[in-house]
Order: sequence, then structure tokens, then C-alpha cells
Amino acid sequence: MAKVSPSAFERNKYKVEGAWCLLYGPDEWRKQEAASAAIKRLLPGDDPDAAPVELDGEGLTAGAVIGAAQTPALFGGACVTVVRGIEKMAAEEQETLAQSLQRAAPGAVVFLIASAAPEGERGRGAHAALFKKIEAAGTVIEFEHPKKDQAVKWVAERARGMGSDIEPVAAGYLVEVVGENLLELDKELEKLSLFAAGEKRITRAHVAELVPRRIEDAVFHMTDAAAEGKAGPALRVLDDIFSSELRSRHGHTAIGLVGLLARQLRLVWDAKRLVEAGWKPGDEATEEQQALLADPTSWFWQPRGHWKAVHLARQARRFTWPKLTAALNMVAEADMALKEGAADSERLSLERLVVCLCAAP
Repeated sequence: MAKVSPSAFERNKYKVEGAWCLLYGPDEWRKQEAASAAIKRLLPGDDPDAAPVELDGEGLTAGAVIGAAQTPALFGGACVTVVRGIEKMAAEEQETLAQSLQRAAPGAVVFLIASAAPEGERGRGAHAALFKKIEAAGTVIEFEHPKKDQAVKWVAERARGMGSDIEPVAAGYLVEVVGENLLELDKELEKLSLFAAGEKRITRAHVAELVPRRIEDAVFHMTDAAAEGKAGPALRVLDDIFSSELRSRHGHTAIGLVGLLARQLRLVWDAKRLVEAGWKPGDEATEEQQALLADPTSWFWQPRGHWKAVHLARQARRFTWPKLTAALNMVAEADMALKEGAADSERLSLERLVVCLCAAP
């Protein structure tokens, strides 16, 4: 009994070892699919009364979970309990549960599903202790978001599963727009499959027409261009943000856009300090490295934020400290001017800001 990878769990036909199975991580789609497949394996499909007991971690006690685990299975089958949001349980209850894992009835299987470890030293420690105990007593599977090339391959396979075909360039563009979150990709693919049903093939044009670009991503690309001093591409991104379509989807004002830009630059600031302290994307930051951060609660430096951290580390290398400092000062000045009504035009103020950011020393 130990921690296994999602692919190994699938190859083993979702067989659970022991009475406890922990599925955790940010990849909600694969986590849900794996849990459903494992439960289906345990419960007979021809029995309409065979259904798992569903519990919510919010306010849940260890006693309630142990009580479910001690319920004997009828007629030699399995008694399945599913606890969703285990990280929402109080730290004390998690500690109690960790010490009680051996108290499970024969045939009972408990699935504990978590998104991520809770914030705070005590909660994080209790969660880690629970993970360790379950790893010794049952099955643990971590579901990280896939890398970009894996997500693109998944999109193509998932589209075929929906009875559609998608152009390789369209699959890549969809991942670029949505990100590597399979749950979000699945939702967009379902819409695209219905939209392109008469044409048999999902194209890049379909993706561009139907899938909304996230304004945060646009700000990220604008920061990328500013780091390289490329005013033309940065202004084109700003023009895209100000287009009626993109702006109406998000309802952002000029002040809101400046706020997003400031947030992105602060993330770059933290990433730069970490990189210079020897951190690499995917690493867990040490206590000394965390002490350097303006926002220690930021998630990007944690291993589960690897896909975002890679891009931030790249931006951090492109910005010099003087340029980054000047950029933050310019953003602060633009924010103050907009809030005080001193700006002659919101759009002109933002265009001036973007050009100055690109020209910063």
C-alpha cells in the first residue's frame, strides 16, 4: 500500500488497496473520473440500491467518517463512502481521523477527495499527517494538472470521445486560451462539439469564436511584451482587452485593468526574488525563500502551480530590478491618476502606461 500515479491507478483498473483511498490535487476532471471508475468497480451495477454514502467535509467530524467506515457490507459486497472536500475538515478532526484508520469494517471502502492542503501551519500539518497515515493504510493518488503538450493530446482524444475531430492547431490554441485545467477544457470541448457538429471538424476559427479569452491571460501577455520592450505587441494586447467583446465579458474598468497589471508585476517581483535565491519552478520554497516574498500565501511557487511558475520565472529573468521597480511605480501613478479623475482618457492613459512600461530602462 502506497502512493501511486494516476496512470498506474488506471492500468490497475482502478483497484483500491485497503479500506482508505485518498484522491487529491487540482486536476478535478481526472480525479472525478478515477473516483467514479473505482466506485463502479466496487459496487455492482445491476443493484439499484448499491450507491455510495456521500459526505461533505465542511463541518464533518472524524466520528461520522469512522462510523461510515465501520458499517459492514451486506451480502459480502462492498460498503462505499465518499467524503468530498476532506481538506475542509477541522484540523483536530483530521488528527483524530488519522489515528483511527484501522477501525474499518470488512468490505468497507472510504474515498477521501481533496483539492489541496488547507492554508495555515496547523491545518497543513494535520493534512500531511492524514496523508501519511492513509499512504500506509491504503491508496493515495495525486492528480496534478498535465503539462501543455499532454493537455493538447488529451483535448484531441477527448474530442474523438465526443464524436468530433479537432485540428491540431485548434487543440493547441484551446489549451493556450483555457489553460491546462481539464475540467474547463472538457466544458469548452462540449460546447465546441455541439457548435461544429455540422462541419465534422473543430477548427481554430471555432475556438476563437466560441471560447472566451481570459482577461488575466491578456494582461500576462502584455507584461511579457513589456519585459522585452516590445510596445507594438503590448499595445495590440491592450487593443484586444478594450475590444467590446473581451471587455464586455469581464466588465473591467481601466482601474481594474491597472490593478490586474499591478498584481502580475507583484507576482513577477516574488518570482524574481525566489529565482535569485536558487528556487526553480516546481520546487517547494524553503522557509528562508518564503521570507523573501511580498505575498507568502501566493500559490504559484508551490509544486501544484508548476505550469504558471514556469512562465513567471521566465518573466522574472527578462525584467531587471530597475525596470521592474520603474514599472511598479508607473502602475501606481496611473492608478492614482485614474482614481482621482486626473486622466484625460482612460484608454489614452493605459496606452501611455503600456508604452512607458516597454521603454522603462
